[in-house]
Amino acid sequence: MIVQKVMVGIGSGLHFRPAEKITAIAMEYPCKITLKKEHSVTDMKSFLSVLAANVKCGEEVVIECDGESESEAMQRIVAFLERNIIE
Repeated sequence: MIVQKVMVGIGSGLHFRPAEKITAIAMEYPCKITLKKEHSVTDMKSFLSVLAANVKCGEEVVIECDGESESEAMQRIVAFLERNIIE
């Protein structure tokens, strides 16, 4: 398991379109990927859960990846959250 804190750099936060994209990225990997914000834990492979997390620009969240391909998954998720890289 790897864990990393991330400062969200997406100007509008994780609203519909970024939430959809980050869920699609997470679904590409077999590992478990979660986002922790304050006291809530969100499954990054669930679009509605990511949307409901209500993550805003400038907030710090913790990403956990556990399982096969966890390093690659972490790199892509962090890159997207920090700089809103659309692939």
